[in-house]
Amino acid sequence: MFERDLNIMRSTLAQETFVQRIYEGLTKSETCAEMRINPAAVGIVRRENKAFNQAIRDAEAFRVDMQVDRLININDDVDCPIMAGVISKNIQWTAAKRQRDIYGDKTDITVNHTLSISAAIEQANQRVLHFIDGKALIIDNTSTDNISVEQPKITDNVEICDDDPFA
Repeated sequence: MFERDLNIMRSTLAQETFVQRIYEGLTKSETCAEMRINPAAVGIVRRENKAFNQAIRDAEAFRVDMQVDRLININDDVDCPIMAGVISKNIQWTAAKRQRDIYGDKTDITVNHTLSISAAIEQANQRVLHFIDGKALIIDNTSTDNISVEQPKITDNVEICDDDPFA
């Protein structure tokens, strides 16, 4: 049975019919039920045939656009204002999920930025090198073994360095 459905869906006519039914407003599930096709067979054919997959996506986008157009005159179609509000919210939610770039209420922002961790560490070290436990470090750049710790020199009650070491 599944192989039969798979062979049917691989035919151009079945694919055109499937896409046409989605353009007319049916969902993929409803179209599978109407054509008596296993939805898994449709999924396999969509993965195999990129043009068929794109045609389904285009048909679904068109269907969402048509639903959004219905919102303009929703009060003409539905007499109960509460029910009109429920239908309206459902259409808005579906449109925002299916076509986020057009009908979504949030904007996705992607930022690609590279950061040199060694440069950040070097800057942090430069800020901290002068003050550790209230003492100034004096580093001999010729050797890493010659590090001495001295009290900072205070002139007129002001420390030598006015910079905040943690800024």
